[in-house]
Amino acid sequence: YMSQEPQDAARLERFPEYATSWRTIRPGRGKGDDIHFGPWYCYLRGEYPSYPQAIMGAQWNEMAQRLDFMRTDNTDPQEWDVHHWQNVNPVHTEALVQLSCGGPQIIYHGGLLHVRLRYFDAEARRPGLPPDVAALVRSIAADDTTVTLVNTSPLYERRLIMQGGAFGEHQILSITDLSADTGPMVVNDRHVRIVLPPGRSVELRVEMRHYAATPSYAGPAWQ
Repeated sequence: YMSQEPQDAARLERFPEYATSWRTIRPGRGKGDDIHFGPWYCYLRGEYPSYPQAIMGAQWNEMAQRLDFMRTDNTDPQEWDVHHWQNVNPVHTEALVQLSCGGPQIIYHGGLLHVRLRYFDAEARRPGLPPDVAALVRSIAADDTTVTLVNTSPLYERRLIMQGGAFGEHQILSITDLSADTGPMVVNDRHVRIVLPPGRSVELRVEMRHYAATPSYAGPAWQ
């Protein structure tokens, strides 16, 4: 993921799991909520097209089971071990990180988030996608990322800011609306503003230069 080098992809294909189990979803979440990297990798290669629906369904079921366990947990707290809350924690982020931001789940115990895209609500001036807006990263290549953005509201326009990387470390060179015959729009910035009319979806090819800027926790300029 970090290098985007063909020789590194070839190493992954030598894993026995690539040919056996990387096109199915395992139940559960694992200690680091990161047991579905293989199926996500196959999805990005076009080998598991139903992965978004499969992983979201599986993680919804896991969340529901854990919430149900919390509601009916009558065990004695004096007997709980250190993993009790880890085993019932209903919060899942793996699918959302992979599908909306285009990156692998963070490594627990302080790992940094390495993703292609991050979003801000331009109207509420906060991190995250605006209400009614969904994002799906469909492909990742060495120099571009393809993402579909959808405004599900039939009434309201939504405005968002798309950032290159979790910390603005990627330079967005240009974006191309693949559904329009307009050619690329030059950006040359960490951020690009996007306006989604009601009920509108766009598929964007985002040309990027990776790790071209100093990472920063600073957010975008709202004006």
